[in-house]
Amino acid sequence: MDAERKARYLERSDTYLTKHGNVAQSNKATFIYGLLHLVMMEDEAEFTTRLISFGLNEKEAQLYLHLLRYGPKTPSPLAKSLKTYREDVHRTLTSLIEKGMVRPSLDSPTIYAAVELDAALNAAVKQQESELREMEARKRELQELAIQERFRPSDEVTTFKIIKSIKELVGLSTPLAAAAKNEIILVTPEEIITIASLFGILEEVKSLIGRGGSFRMLTDVSYGGIESTKEALDIGEDVRHLDSYQGVYFAVVDRKVCLHGINMDIKHISLSQPLAILYADDPTYAEYLIATFEMLWQQAVPAAQRIEELQKQGPPQG
Repeated sequence: MDAERKARYLERSDTYLTKHGNVAQSNKATFIYGLLHLVMMEDEAEFTTRLISFGLNEKEAQLYLHLLRYGPKTPSPLAKSLKTYREDVHRTLTSLIEKGMVRPSLDSPTIYAAVELDAALNAAVKQQESELREMEARKRELQELAIQERFRPSDEVTTFKIIKSIKELVGLSTPLAAAAKNEIILVTPEEIITIASLFGILEEVKSLIGRGGSFRMLTDVSYGGIESTKEALDIGEDVRHLDSYQGVYFAVVDRKVCLHGINMDIKHISLSQPLAILYADDPTYAEYLIATFEMLWQQAVPAAQRIEELQKQGPPQG
């Protein structure tokens, strides 16, 4: 906080204490400290929000701001300050290094420092430009696939559309799961599992399994996601843990209908929460996603095994 803002809030606090004479003078320092702390918290939340707008997720923004404010640190004190696991800190640091926002030392243990703010934001802009170019490349690939398939009968014409919110996703996923005949495969963040439970999609998946269908899911299981993952396992889903996964999220229904995540940064679970998912009912594209899924499936471990490990470690520190 700059000196001018501090002076302004100190003046307000003095005015308050003068007006309310029943506040003991000995409590003045405590009151002022508390007021300044609240203002700093508001500034921190605003700063974090601005960093998220530059393409960081919430964990990355909080960790970068912590390093920027308190200086270089090793992973252990970072985990303690941010109240999380060291493995989560390592994962976030790796992502920030790739984005050019954190610099590791050559010492042992490794010390991590925040890159100067202007350079870090420039790196974030370049990262987003790179992702935009990648999305344009995917768009061209899909358009080429559509052109190749354009002479099929009219009832087989490929449909493309963008799903823009959790409300749209739930409205589409529920009938998709209900109409599925053979198999659904899914690579998903944990938040989608919670959404599936809250809005009745899991019930349709349970019915699919009861009809003899198959449901396989890959996710990065964290301590906070244990209960939702257990719920999925309890209805017969085949779930595996994919450690530190940062790739594309997607689903394929009956080897034809595809949902491909473009922006899956879910900050809170609400029907109005925005996201971006490409919908396509194209068997050719489905085969590509299925091949990717099978490769990831071989690398993953059973979710039950991951849950057992997390329960032995206990909840995050703090």
